[in-house]
Amino acid sequence: LFMPSLSQCVHDPHVRAFKQTLLDRGKKKMQAQVAIMRKTLTVAWALFRNPGVYDGNKLYNTNITTT
Repeated sequence: LFMPSLSQCVHDPHVRAFKQTLLDRGKKKMQAQVAIMRKTLTVAWALFRNPGVYDGNKLYNTNITTT
């Protein structure tokens, strides 16, 4: 889970904003990374139970608009 979460931080603007929010609140880098890993597991389980399309807007509570 560690390597995919690093990749998400680079390529997904929602994950990047979520990590920055955690860092701004005083979390350490590894704590923020573990939070992303946990959220990734939650998404995987939710998509397994109810197949659908991944939408970062629903998952992360950020106001990021993607084009």
